[in-house]
Amino acid sequence: MISILVVDDKPCRYSKLMSRVSPQILPQDSISFRSNIKDAIEAMENKFFDLLVVDMMLPDSAWEAPGASGGATLLEAININSGIHRPRYIVGITSAEQDDPKVVSSFSRTAWCLLRDLPGENSWLERMCNLIEYITETQENKINPGYIKDICIVTALRTPEFAAIKSLPVDWSEDLQLDSNTFVNETTIESGDTKLTVVAASCSKMGTVEAALLSSKLIQRYRPRLLVMTGICAGVPGKTNIGDVIVANPTWDWQSVKISKEPGKKTEILPALDFISAGREVLNRLALLAEDHQFLNKVKQQWMGESPPTTLQILAGPMASGSVLVADGETIQRVKETQSKDLLGLEMEAYAIYAAARVSNTPKPVALAMKSVCDFGNYLKDDRFQKYAAYTSAMCFYEFVKRFGSDLKVLIR
Repeated sequence: MISILVVDDKPCRYSKLMSRVSPQILPQDSISFRSNIKDAIEAMENKFFDLLVVDMMLPDSAWEAPGASGGATLLEAININSGIHRPRYIVGITSAEQDDPKVVSSFSRTAWCLLRDLPGENSWLERMCNLIEYITETQENKINPGYIKDICIVTALRTPEFAAIKSLPVDWSEDLQLDSNTFVNETTIESGDTKLTVVAASCSKMGTVEAALLSSKLIQRYRPRLLVMTGICAGVPGKTNIGDVIVANPTWDWQSVKISKEPGKKTEILPALDFISAGREVLNRLALLAEDHQFLNKVKQQWMGESPPTTLQILAGPMASGSVLVADGETIQRVKETQSKDLLGLEMEAYAIYAAARVSNTPKPVALAMKSVCDFGNYLKDDRFQKYAAYTSAMCFYEFVKRFGSDLKVLIR
């Protein structure tokens, strides 16, 4: 809600204005009145006002007569008094046909507006109403901002995951500083007749904490429609192959547990899981992409390095996040047996991405994690197929945006 301060020793001048804007545009208590310079300065020292409306003939105090340049004196005080909360907009009101030189000087060297209240004319009233409506609308947009960017991409590792994103066939910007610790790159991706704006960033290291912090920064700054994580993960043997892209639906923290012990009994460690699903609007379209075997074969064939003998797939299903790097072969099976029999993979960040989107302010982004299998979380774990997995993840994301990005821009509003 905006706040307005009117400084005038004849408040009856604003009766028509009040009837026009209150309560249709804003509550009556949003407008404060003061009759002299001293009281106006005190009001602005105690509170910020979006709009100051000031008569040019004002007394210094409640006990003195108005002066022809009293309003100009108040405006000068606003400029030099560091204790005053300076209003966002300032409008002067005058009934004089010939202005005091001090008044002329105050408005000739600033962006402030001087309106004339002349007999038989109401143009100043219309302009004031229009200004108040404008300030109110822009304030509402600030409280409930719209989307700024279409897509924000997050990766856990700069190599090979962010490198795979940077290798997509688009023109990336130079490194842009988001804050003292974070740099991003920007580009656009065409989807039909629509250009989608894209921002990409990489975490400083792996893990849910880093991913959640970076995601929150990006959401706060860019308000994306879609928050996407690409990269690599460990797959469940027998259900996935090297290079397969897993779409996390749902994801959760597999290490979240409840530890309890009743008297005379053993300590129990039970899962305390919070499942978060991907948006239906993205899952339905990814299912269509998963059926395009010609595209998937082409992605595999275009890879210049070593690739596995299996066919490339896109699979949607449970993928759990944790804060440890798993390479024992037992953990992934234990999570499958105790938490989700349909588990497809383990990794370290997807849950953080989904959680950051869920708790963000409106408009919320739709979260999507699509990571490719680079190993099976066992003693054979190595870096052999990490670049290939990062590549398949990035390419499937890119094709998904090209095909369905224009749809999503309409759907996610």
